[in-house]
Amino acid sequence: MSCLVISGDKDTAHQIAQKIVLVRKTDKVTVADSYDGKAEVVLLHEPENLDIIKEISQTATVFLLTDRNERDYILEAYDLGMADFCSPGVKDYELTIKVINAMRLHDALNNRKRRVEIPEQTAFEYDAPTPVGTGLRPKLFDKMFENKIETVIEPVFYRMQKEYFKTAPAITGDKCTFAAKTGKLEIVNTGTTKTTIRVSYDGLDSPENFEDEIALASLTQTRLERYIKDFMSSVI
Repeated sequence: MSCLVISGDKDTAHQIAQKIVLVRKTDKVTVADSYDGKAEVVLLHEPENLDIIKEISQTATVFLLTDRNERDYILEAYDLGMADFCSPGVKDYELTIKVINAMRLHDALNNRKRRVEIPEQTAFEYDAPTPVGTGLRPKLFDKMFENKIETVIEPVFYRMQKEYFKTAPAITGDKCTFAAKTGKLEIVNTGTTKTTIRVSYDGLDSPENFEDEIALASLTQTRLERYIKDFMSSVI
C-alpha cells in the first residue's frame, strides 16, 4: 500500500516520512507537494486550505498532521473527510501505529464497498449500513450551534433589542429567526461546521432575498451585529 506525505516544506516532509516504519515489502512511503491520485493513505501536513481534504478523501484515507489543536479547526477537517490527526512532532512509533491503522481503515472501507456492490441488472436496491460512529458528527455540530446561541446570538439580541426588536428571536435546534414587519433574518444550523445566514423579504417591491454560508467559528457578535444592522436598514 502507498502512503504519501504532502507538505509545502520538503525537509519537513522527509523528516515525517523517515519516522514511518512499514514492514511489508509492498508498502511504501513517498513525499510530494500535491496529491498524485494514486496513494491510498495521505498524510497532509499543515494544508493552506482544509477544503483539499474533501477532494483527497474521495479516493484516499486522509491523515492530518498539524500543531493547530483548535476545536473548530479539527472538527471542520473531520467534517470534510479527515480520518485522524496528530502533531507532526509525535514519536516515530506513534506515527507508525497511526499510519498502519489508517491503512487498515482504507482496506476495510474498500472491502466493505466491494461487498455491497450489486450488478446494474439486479431488480432491487440495497442500502449499505451506515459505518459506526457517523452519528457523532451531527451531535457535535448541534452542540457547536447551541454554543453560538448562548455566546453570540442571545447576547447580541439583548444588546440590540431596544433599538431593533419588539419580540425575542424564535430559537430552535435548527435555526434562530429575527423577524421584522416585512422580512426575517434566519441563522440556520446546517449540521456541519458552517452556518447559513438567510434573509428573506415579503412583498413585490422588497429587496432581493439574501443567503450567505460562513464557517460557524467565524460567526462573532460583531459580525452578527453587522448582518442585523444591514437587514434592519433594508426593512425600515
